[in-house]
Amino acid sequence: MSSIAYISDERMIEFHRSNGHRSINFWRLSTKRFERFDVGSLLFFIDKRYIHPVTKEKGIIGYGRARSVRTMSIKRTWDEYQHMNGYKDYPSFHESIMNATKDGEAPKQIQSIELDHVVFFKGPVFLSEVDFVLPSRLESFLYLVDGGRDVAIELLKKAETIGIDQWFAAINARVEMNLIYEDIHEQTIRNAISDIAVTWTQLQENLTYNIENTSRIGPIAYQYTERLTKIYLPSSSIKNHFYELLGIITWLKKELEVYQLEFVIVSKTSMRDFEDQFKRLKLTPLYI
Repeated sequence: MSSIAYISDERMIEFHRSNGHRSINFWRLSTKRFERFDVGSLLFFIDKRYIHPVTKEKGIIGYGRARSVRTMSIKRTWDEYQHMNGYKDYPSFHESIMNATKDGEAPKQIQSIELDHVVFFKGPVFLSEVDFVLPSRLESFLYLVDGGRDVAIELLKKAETIGIDQWFAAINARVEMNLIYEDIHEQTIRNAISDIAVTWTQLQENLTYNIENTSRIGPIAYQYTERLTKIYLPSSSIKNHFYELLGIITWLKKELEVYQLEFVIVSKTSMRDFEDQFKRLKLTPLYI
């Protein structure tokens, strides 16, 4: 999975910033599925109002974390999200969509990327500042990957030095202002999970789909909080997978040694024969 940077509608972004929205609906005309972006990934807002004085590239002014990706009609999208779409009323929302179309015809459906943990910066961050090229003719979005390098984390670290937009921070005065710091932590955990190279069974792929309030990377689900991260590892047969899962757990503990982790083994089949090992290793069984 990869984070993305997306050229954003300036009016929509300004509406969200000025109203201090921490949850928004980032709509797009294309209904094509992303290849590498999914729930839990970060979406950075490219704002055409901010241009680098030397490179002339467009700046990034904020971001949010994807919590759902859905496809609906324009009217249903408005009924579902209302002001979260970035406009004060339906006519303004519909007009913006029509302005974005190339043929002047209203699309039957648009895609909604519901974002939470939205943050806006005091000033723009430029991809050239983290040695990443933003194509001058970019039409919509690009994946923030560069070989094995996670550009998203570098952008977050750069944004942390700039700080959060003062108006946005004032409206969200009750929210802790170490927001970017926490997203750096979650992104680090996501990267470690992404590096796990295991061939999963089809049943394992499906086991964690319906666990509430989690994000997924492949078949592994996780639930991040500042104090504790729960990692859900799927097993279609604990007898066959126990030592493989134990190896994953050992590796993640080493990679993420500064974080408090709790591991949950998810299965449809009995894990009773392994109760003693689970207690000794402080693992939690979860039957789906």
